[in-house]
Amino acid sequence: MKIISLILSAAIMFSAYQPTAVIAGTNNNDKTTELYELTPSKTGVDDFIAAYGETAQMKTDDSYNVSPGKMADKYGFNVFRSTDSGKSILLYNDNVYQLGEYFGGVGVTSFAVSDIDCDGFSELYFTYSWGSGMQRSQIGCFDTRNEKVTCFESFCYPNGEMILTDDDGVVSACAGDESSVLTPAEKIAEIVYDENGITFRKLSDKITEIVITETPFDINCDESFNAIDVMALQEWVPDVPFAEIKNIKAADVNADSNVNILDLCLIKNELVTQYSAD
Repeated sequence: MKIISLILSAAIMFSAYQPTAVIAGTNNNDKTTELYELTPSKTGVDDFIAAYGETAQMKTDDSYNVSPGKMADKYGFNVFRSTDSGKSILLYNDNVYQLGEYFGGVGVTSFAVSDIDCDGFSELYFTYSWGSGMQRSQIGCFDTRNEKVTCFESFCYPNGEMILTDDDGVVSACAGDESSVLTPAEKIAEIVYDENGITFRKLSDKITEIVITETPFDINCDESFNAIDVMALQEWVPDVPFAEIKNIKAADVNADSNVNILDLCLIKNELVTQYSAD
């Protein structure tokens, strides 16, 4: 498996961190798209970790604020990413949101801000990579209208990295080139607004469409059951900060409409049983 290494901007800022209070709804009805490169700094990391807690996937020493200053100042988007785990967290209006998956990848890799649906509320678009076994790059969106993260999980660019670009105001995705610096090479997808809302449009066979199946115990929806699913539930049950499970039905192992330590014990036993059978 080949993962393209990323060389982020070397500019490191150490100015005092002041969270920006934002009134969602910056009017972008001209459909302009602003692109932002990841700009790693230690700005605000200590305050962020102190407020929301340190975890095994988000430690002070290996976490950086990768938000460009202009993006943070204008829109209030502050994104923190661990260089060790790749876990990426958005801090917006004093609330935290996980930006996509990260296990086995590098987390967020590029940003774009637009108002594709012209509702007067800006959206933060981001690419992120993850995957154990098959590394994949995908696109997600944080909508300031409802403060909700949506990831276009049915589509991915396998074994490579995507980077967001601006094609005459259209948020587009290009395959990263083969250099050590992630730069756009070939346009392979775009994000559009149609009768179905904000949607992902495939433009190249290089994009793989993922069929979501009802795999038993598949908590993270990667079409397989393995230790990653157990780890996800092991974080979620004790309410670890930023932990999430994508498939609540799969996590409710005993089907009692509650997800708790009993389900964790059952799913661990199931994993041991499957490994023993192999």
